[in-house]
Amino acid sequence: MNTRINTAISALMLLVAFFLLSSFCRLDECNDNSIVGKWAAVTTEEYNSSNVLQSKETPQGSYWEISEKTITVRDKNDELDGVPLSYSMKDKTIILDKLSLTYTVRELTESKLVVQSSQLGDMYVVITFKKVK
Repeated sequence: MNTRINTAISALMLLVAFFLLSSFCRLDECNDNSIVGKWAAVTTEEYNSSNVLQSKETPQGSYWEISEKTITVRDKNDELDGVPLSYSMKDKTIILDKLSLTYTVRELTESKLVVQSSQLGDMYVVITFKKVK
């Protein structure tokens, strides 16, 4: 997986975490920590600007650790591995503060999270996660 896709996946995971926290309640009032924890990447799909699927991968050992304030990507093939990234949330958009990268939450349940990256040149990435117990 190339660096651009790994960075998009990492950023996407962070955005999803923030969306979950802010969509249900304010962070300082939230008693439901359902998104805080580990989200394992199940599939990563890369699409071109015409919305045509270009590749689909099953990442091995890639996950996001989400706290109330940061998202940490865990993937030995990603340059952001182990780096906690602060994020903010607006509507269903996760904004990675220092990366100028956003993710839109497409689906969120107690056990599943699907996010879509902002356009990265001529492509975008959709990542599906499952919550790790």
